[in-house]
Amino acid sequence: MQLGLSPYLDIGGKRVDIHKVCTLLEALQEEGSLLRASKKCAMSYKGVWDLLALLNSEKEQLTSSKIGGLRGGGSDLTPFGKRLLQKMQELLEIEHQLNRLIKSYETINGLKQFKKLLQNSLYKNIIPVVIEEVKTKGKEVVVAGSYNQNRLKARVSKPKEQFFVGQKVYFVFDPSAANHKGENFLKGIYAGKESGKTKLIVDDLEILVEGKVELKNGLAYVSIRPKSIQVIPCNFD
Repeated sequence: MQLGLSPYLDIGGKRVDIHKVCTLLEALQEEGSLLRASKKCAMSYKGVWDLLALLNSEKEQLTSSKIGGLRGGGSDLTPFGKRLLQKMQELLEIEHQLNRLIKSYETINGLKQFKKLLQNSLYKNIIPVVIEEVKTKGKEVVVAGSYNQNRLKARVSKPKEQFFVGQKVYFVFDPSAANHKGENFLKGIYAGKESGKTKLIVDDLEILVEGKVELKNGLAYVSIRPKSIQVIPCNFD
């Protein structure tokens, strides 16, 4: 038995394999003919026709007919069909990445490591923090704590959780939450660029940030916007 995910389209309660639809639409876009597309996909012409009939609706058509021309007419994707194909291609890439992570989960030791791998793959930054201070300001709760020598605070609007001093939490934020100036400084070793983002090594953590970073003597300094930090209760060693 193997773990895995497979996306599908739900059309009137009937599940249709996205891989099959995507392969057909790609072939149709390349060949410009239902007959040639069916041969390329190793599907019967009737099977292709029936599948497109299922996918098409009265308001939105995936394909349009072409009349005449050097190749004697044929079929092409409508703008809606092209948008749907793009979305399905993106979804298949997401499927590939998730299944790669699930494959990794089967070989690593437990859920904790898998969460870290998943967090890194989504370009999220996660910092374990022990809460040192909790203050209520209007509808916000200010939660402050430290990770080694880095003191950070988050401003949580209408929190569903109740936070308390001594509680272990994760501070989670996107690379876009970083800023060049302001409060909430985070200091780390500059480790170059990755996917257009600046990488910092903060003790044993890898942090990815966007925007300007202050560099000095091999160290990188960024400010993390407090309102951009999510506070997630957890248990960590």
